[in-house]
Amino acid sequence: YLYISIPNVRSKKIYVHVNVHVSDAPVAEVVRERDELMVWLSEQEIPFAQSQANFVLIGPLTDSAEIFTGLRDRGVLIRETSIPGCLRVSIGTPAENQIFRKEFGEIVHRAGADS
Repeated sequence: YLYISIPNVRSKKIYVHVNVHVSDAPVAEVVRERDELMVWLSEQEIPFAQSQANFVLIGPLTDSAEIFTGLRDRGVLIRETSIPGCLRVSIGTPAENQIFRKEFGEIVHRAGADS
């Protein structure tokens, strides 16, 4: 919401106070989705770095290039990194994250992961 006040009209000076309220709901959803992804990765015994960001660094994986290509071919876009064997996945909507887990799980278990 936007709040504007003009408290000092008598002196012909105008003071404008702007208070913008931003909902924390999108941030809370990203945090929840990120945490759920990290729990799933742990359950699948897939290595990853703990994250407090809007992405998770996954790896090292034995064939990150094959996994990256397999995901891309299935329409799932993630990022390669300069860290050997690691991939970066951004946290999306619950539906997007569900698709990622399904496709990634199928590919990584076929390709193999380092423990």
